Amino acid sequence: MQNEFTSIRAGAGSGKTKEIVRNYLLKLSELIDDPESILSLVAITFTRNAANELKEKIRKALIEEIQNSQSELKKRRLRKLIFELPLASISTIDSFASSILRANAIIARLPQQFDLFDESAFINAFKKFFNSTLLNLLPTDSELENLLLAFGWQNLCDIICNLRLNSAIVEPLLENFLDSTDGIKRAIARLYFAVKENENPPLVGFSDILNECRKILNSDSPRLKRTSFIFVDEFQDTDSIQWGIIKKVVEHTGCGLMIVGDEKQSIYGFRGADYTVFDKAEKELGCVVHDKRENWRSLANPLKFVNRIFAYKNLGGREYEPLSLARNSSLNGKVELIVIESDFSWNAEYHRKIIGKAISNRIYYGLFGTDPYKRFNVEKNGNSARAKPGDVAVLVRDRKFLPWITYFLKRNNVPFIVFKGSGFLETEEIRDALAVISFLKNPADDLSLIAILRSPIFGFSDDLILKI
Repeated sequence: MQNEFTSIRAGAGSGKTKEIVRNYLLKLSELIDDPESILSLVAITFTRNAANELKEKIRKALIEEIQNSQSELKKRRLRKLIFELPLASISTIDSFASSILRANAIIARLPQQFDLFDESAFINAFKKFFNSTLLNLLPTDSELENLLLAFGWQNLCDIICNLRLNSAIVEPLLENFLDSTDGIKRAIARLYFAVKENENPPLVGFSDILNECRKILNSDSPRLKRTSFIFVDEFQDTDSIQWGIIKKVVEHTGCGLMIVGDEKQSIYGFRGADYTVFDKAEKELGCVVHDKRENWRSLANPLKFVNRIFAYKNLGGREYEPLSLARNSSLNGKVELIVIESDFSWNAEYHRKIIGKAISNRIYYGLFGTDPYKRFNVEKNGNSARAKPGDVAVLVRDRKFLPWITYFLKRNNVPFIVFKGSGFLETEEIRDALAVISFLKNPADDLSLIAILRSPIFGFSDDLILKI
């Protein structure tokens, strides 16, 4: 198992999670005589939900093995693993790095039970330390005085705070600024580190977890728990800092590693994800690469569309290898492009209105229209059936499109639910409830009355409301 490095490039719908579970159980079977087998395995996922789902799938797989086993000894061992599963290290990269940081808190000059600040709490606490630090340094520091004159107090506070929130990215650069001949760069770097030194208790944000963990792992002998193997899911959304942390743990512990993902599914570039890290990691460790191109999720025509789109793409220095259809279905599916001839005189809001109307109308005709070509069909129990509203999903790039889409869906009497598209108080159900409360409180509130009449409670059309 030692020094076993594997990369699984798993295309969409190829059963990547199933592959992780299968290999996780395989490693457990190799360590079956080790009393700490499950504690020595690490699985890193992209979200907490994904970590919980992976843990649950491993639990179900262990239960299935118990049911299929004929050996009482093996059954006892498997039951022990299920009992220990809640203690298994299956978490996000932030949680994994945090556990390393807590084990080395003294070296990092942090309390062992440090608090992790969310962004809002971090900003509020930071302002106090910034103000006290700058007030203390200004009387004797002409460079900082010039910096303050150039940016102003509030702008300077915002600049340093934003740098602190991204410490893992900026600190190596700021350390170089300390020796810069540019007075502004030098002053910003000195102020940054002075404020950080003055934080008591230390402020720890998500970026600090990665930053301080990286520093610890770059030392000669960090305290690390025994690790025999690491699995990393959604590796295409890893950035260079996160990969550096994982690689250092591999080097310090001598453990094996499996990375799983698909460069085409990298969608977190705005968070710093770098899909080219995938190819870099494979080359640095000399990974054995396995391609999984069977797609068990999509229908034939959508899959052809994806293959056609990516046929001319080169991701991470690799030519695209087409996905193959593995799903057996009575439907072929289809891909439509709604082309809108826009006018350059349209402003952004009118543009969103036109798109919202086009999407809503297409949904209406797909669900309730009589044209068989425009009808939405789904597969149920192996047969083709007409789609219901709950079978349709709309994904938007920007929440600003939602008001127009929902407006036209209402006009077409298409039932819908907005899921995680806006804040709790902005959901349709809550807005309707608030309108009822407002009207009961003030019967003269015509706007609330109109909102109630248009809501699913009454379902009046705009034409009928005008007649009233």
